Amino acid sequence: MNKQGRANAFLWIRDKNNYWESELKNRQLPMELKDIQIDLKLAGIEGPAGKITVYDPWEDEWKKVKRTGQKILLPDFKHSLVIRISR
Repeated sequence: MNKQGRANAFLWIRDKNNYWESELKNRQLPMELKDIQIDLKLAGIEGPAGKITVYDPWEDEWKKVKRTGQKILLPDFKHSLVIRISR
């Protein structure tokens, strides 16, 4: 999901293979997702991006993101991440 305002844009990404039924009913633990790169332009983020922060709601912590131009390398995660892009 991509939500843009005047000062910030937010992306919420999640593991589509992990949902309540897979974990609770089927007892499948979520896999750790690694080395995921996002091209901000392809994600619908137009114009220059300022500060980028990543929040892991399952771990309740802010994580570092590596950035190369318009591409970002996400930290390893399970479930989902919220990405905040300041303009």
